[in-house]
Amino acid sequence: MPVSTHHGLRLRSRLFPIVLLASLPIKCILATITPESPDFTNIATQVSLVVEKQTILQGPYTFSVNFISLFYRLWLLLPVDHQWIYSGYTFIPSSSAYLLVFILKTPLIVFDVLTGFLIYRLALSISRNQKTGVFAATVWLLNPYLTIIIEMDGTMDIIATFITFLSCYLFMRGRFSASAVSLSVATMARFFPIALTPFFGLALVREGKRRNLYTMIVSYLAPLALVAAFLLSRFGAEFVEMVYSIPVGGNREFTWFLGFRPNTSSTSGAELSSVTFVCGLVALLLLRIWKYDRRLVLDVILIGLITYVGFSHFNRYYTIWVIPFLTLDLAMHKNGLHRKVYAALFTLFFVSAFLYNFAYWWSDGLFFIYESTPLITQTVNYMREAGSLLRLGDLGTTFTQSILAGTCIIYATMVIMRNFVKASFSPTTIEQLRLVGPQQPGRQGAFRQSKRSAHNLCP
Repeated sequence: MPVSTHHGLRLRSRLFPIVLLASLPIKCILATITPESPDFTNIATQVSLVVEKQTILQGPYTFSVNFISLFYRLWLLLPVDHQWIYSGYTFIPSSSAYLLVFILKTPLIVFDVLTGFLIYRLALSISRNQKTGVFAATVWLLNPYLTIIIEMDGTMDIIATFITFLSCYLFMRGRFSASAVSLSVATMARFFPIALTPFFGLALVREGKRRNLYTMIVSYLAPLALVAAFLLSRFGAEFVEMVYSIPVGGNREFTWFLGFRPNTSSTSGAELSSVTFVCGLVALLLLRIWKYDRRLVLDVILIGLITYVGFSHFNRYYTIWVIPFLTLDLAMHKNGLHRKVYAALFTLFFVSAFLYNFAYWWSDGLFFIYESTPLITQTVNYMREAGSLLRLGDLGTTFTQSILAGTCIIYATMVIMRNFVKASFSPTTIEQLRLVGPQQPGRQGAFRQSKRSAHNLCP
């Protein structure tokens, strides 16, 4: 190997730690100085209730809140003032208060970084190209939208998102039992992994690995059953009531993929949604039509989640579910024929999602930074005016929502179409074309052209 090439490989292998070291201090600082997110305030309050009043059951956030409570207990062990940091939704600033904010957000920072590392490893594993892996990790770790919703807004969904992506990584590596256990834990942390379980099962059916399928089913259900049995024995009817209330009360989270939308009065929840239709369609294509390799699982999960965002919910929490798969997909096609289209759609996704969420949630303050100086207060007033303009007559919010929905639908369509192209121009099909009839003048050139066309048509 030439010296320059070897040096280039060593340099690229060091780029991931460099990117990590560049992004980590920024994430830590921004996490510490942003205590005023209403949702983070709710989570912090729930955490304190778990520790001080032993109210372990916290609805759909039971897993995440109890996990975060371990870090609250660590803060209680430190020799600092342990006065509670909120009065209602108002932050009470002090050195120990900022320390608690950082400690409670530490697991979010860790899962953020670990997700970036998994994206790096999976991109490297699929592409066999260090540069592609580093690009994918860089796009994730330096994405300002993610820093806002994870570190600054304090989104607990990064926990379930990481565990779900870990499940996909393990599945790609052929570690099916570990993948199923991870998916089970992710389901405890958030509801959406339930909708992804059929894709893993159908993939194993397509591979003819029925025994592995049964193993995955048992490995997925066993942790859920054990945890349910423990909570049932400890809390009895209270646990049953909590589980029952998740699909039928409150936000009805388990029914969102089936059509119910808590903020839309025109839907009853009884009808099947466009998301359900698309998920069913891609499941059928996965099972019967598309050319299969194990990476196809990543495509169908991407289609299902991005369709969910496009057709159903635009809240910043739910966009985070799809972003690891979106980031990986962009990296895998950054050198393809349609790389500019992928890059444009990727950019539109984040610009429209940012503007939509800014108008509704982020414009009420300086991205949850505590108003400790007159300059910050003045900046907050400007941001509130900008948010009011975007919400005026619902024109700005409707426009950004439409752009986000359209971007999601177009991206899902591109993923669907490229798999049709791969199925149509598979090596088997091309080989059959080559073997039909005797070779005639010009036929070899036509065959080569057909191979070039097949290669170029695959994004």
